Parts: sequence; C-alpha cells; structure tokens
Amino acid sequence: MHIDDIIHIAAEAGKIILENGGETYRVEQTITMICRSYGIPRTESFVTPTGIMISITNSDHQTVSLIRRINIRTVNLRKVAMINNLSKIGRAHVWTP
Repeated sequence: MHIDDIIHIAAEAGKIILENGGETYRVEQTITMICRSYGIPRTESFVTPTGIMISITNSDHQTVSLIRRINIRTVNLRKVAMINNLSKIGRAHVWTP
C-alpha cells in the first residue's frame, strides 16, 4: 500500500475517535498501531481535541505529513471501541519488511 493511503487511513481512524468522544492519547496510539501494521517504521503524531497532525516515514525514507481539523464533537463510544478493535487487529498482524 502507498504511504499516502496509509496516512489517510490512520488520520480517518483518528478523526472518528476524536469526533466521537475518544481521548487524544488513544488517537495517537491508534495512529501508531495502524502505521506499524503497514510496516511504517517512524510515526509521529500530535493530537488536540480539534486537530490531528501526523508525519510518517517509510523504509525508503519517504516522509509524508498530514493535518486534519476536527470540527464535530459528539459522544458515541461504540464507534470509538470499533476503531480501537480495528487497530488491535492490525497490531496482531504486523507486517515486517
């Protein structure tokens, strides 16, 4: 999978967690777990209640960054749990180069 696709998947998962009442540290953990499951060796993320900033570097030393603004906030812990479970599944199937 291309590095651009991976960062967008991680950002979308983080966005869903933040929009539905999840904690910022959980978003950072989820982003890291998703990127690791796709073989990304370096992931940096900084998350606030209204924004997600991600920078990832693949094994070819290609770096991609993304910023995502969060405008909607509600509470739906079912969605948070679903994304959390998805990232745990990915962690169990970590791809290693």
